[in-house]
Amino acid sequence: MTNTIKFKISLMMIIATLPCAVTTNAVDTGGKLKIVLAGDSTVTDQAGWGLGFANSLTADATCVNLSAGGRSSKSFRDEGRWQKVLDERPAVILIQFGHNDQPGKGPERETDPNTTYRRNLARYVDESRAIGAKPVIVTSISRRLWASDGIHINSILTGYVKAAKTVADEKKVPVIDLHAQSIEIYEALGQEGCERISPRNQDGSIDRTHLNALGGERFGALIANDLARVMPELKNSIRDMELPNSPHDWLSWLNVLQADDAAKEKLTGGALTGKRPRVVVSTDIGGSDPDDFQSMVHLLFYADVLDIEGLISSPPNQGRLRHLHEALDAYESDFEKLKRNSGKPFPTPKQLRNVSVQGAVDTAPKKGWSNPTDGSRLIIQAAQSDDERPLWILVWGSITDVAQAVHDQPAMKSRIRVYSIGSWNTQHDQAARDYLFENHPDLWWIESDTTFRGMYVGGEQQGEWSNLAFVERHVRHHGALGDLFYQKKRDIKMGDSPSLLYILQGNPDDPTSDHWGGAYQRTDHGQNYWTDDPNPELSVNRRPGAISVNRWRRDFLADWQARMDYARDTQASRKN
Repeated sequence: MTNTIKFKISLMMIIATLPCAVTTNAVDTGGKLKIVLAGDSTVTDQAGWGLGFANSLTADATCVNLSAGGRSSKSFRDEGRWQKVLDERPAVILIQFGHNDQPGKGPERETDPNTTYRRNLARYVDESRAIGAKPVIVTSISRRLWASDGIHINSILTGYVKAAKTVADEKKVPVIDLHAQSIEIYEALGQEGCERISPRNQDGSIDRTHLNALGGERFGALIANDLARVMPELKNSIRDMELPNSPHDWLSWLNVLQADDAAKEKLTGGALTGKRPRVVVSTDIGGSDPDDFQSMVHLLFYADVLDIEGLISSPPNQGRLRHLHEALDAYESDFEKLKRNSGKPFPTPKQLRNVSVQGAVDTAPKKGWSNPTDGSRLIIQAAQSDDERPLWILVWGSITDVAQAVHDQPAMKSRIRVYSIGSWNTQHDQAARDYLFENHPDLWWIESDTTFRGMYVGGEQQGEWSNLAFVERHVRHHGALGDLFYQKKRDIKMGDSPSLLYILQGNPDDPTSDHWGGAYQRTDHGQNYWTDDPNPELSVNRRPGAISVNRWRRDFLADWQARMDYARDTQASRKN
């Protein structure tokens, strides 16, 4: 965002008696600063500011969000959740309760702000310090309940907010007054502006308590920035972020975002808009380059928006079907979490194994084709189905099986769309590629020789968006699939993934238009052949077309990041 400076925050700051540096007590963070969040649903990743906070940390810190919907300062302890916070042995604990402590929440949750609530918070502070952690009290984010004038917020949490500040003062711990800040921001946004950061209830009404993804991202960044102010020793663990200049600038900031979103609306079409493509992937997974494992993990997290009709091991040379099964084994380990945490219709591991076959293991002879394989037969069978949708064939290795299928059944060409990652892959079976190019000029074919490199070269590479930091923060420790990705390669390459990105976002019928997976130029070879755009303005590091991919890097990584969370062990419910 331009013309903004760091948020000037009006918050109550209690000077704590703290050491000059904060050290971690945990043994499982690799030396990183561990911060744990303890609170109700307004702190969770799904309905509050938790994920936005975590995304605002540098690679030197890690966040564990143990907040849970519907919990109060009383029930959080009674259910054993506070003990889990202590068991993490964190360096810092952010504590926010109040919404579910109010009258009417039932005896198992209700507390009195002047007595039991204060005692609960004080005990949390004392027990945090007892394990060497530094507690920080966060006052409850306000509900968006408007007064009769429609201009001001009518807060029903003031008693609990006052009590929280009192405990912070008595215990000499830092406090972040999110309650006051949120009211100031809401009133600056107005009712219409607040709707943009509010989720919807199941009946379509506006949820006036929780935050949608946009609101969670911004409030999480605000909390992180506040934390650096009340605990300056944590400054190096929090990203240097640009935020609105003041609460009253939030509306301008939202208008800028809205304009950006409008610009991105030109990316019409694709699987993420509900248009499910039929897909066959031909991959040399298990070969000399581990990035096919990365792209397969990426693909499997989008299996709910695709009709995957074939996975073909098509090296040649190294790489076999067992390597495909290695990825599917990880998928099976995560499958129940993917279903539960996303609520989306992911295909079963058995369904994917049933359409996984071994393709060619040898290169084609000079003529470009030889004998049918299970891979080429699968392509033909899928192409000849009664489904009116075209069959997308994403080629991540040698194009051997595609060439064989086209040779054996040339009439199917009108039913297929080929997106192949060339360059190194082409060198592994030049004869098969040349056969298709020279003998089938009417084949619908995007051949990406350099554009695909925009997946890992250039674009937004700062902070969490760098090739290393993104994997460390958003892929590693995200289920068996995330760990498989990290095991094979610890940074983003995923050179085959632009073929998937192409069918996810953008009009797949027009390769010359913008897509997450690049924009391509038609050549004089034929009306149905496109390749890298030589426009110098789209080149990076002498890689023509790469900018047409990396310009969308933050968008497609952010979308994938949200999906990686499906594989995490817990997903808090949104309940208050």
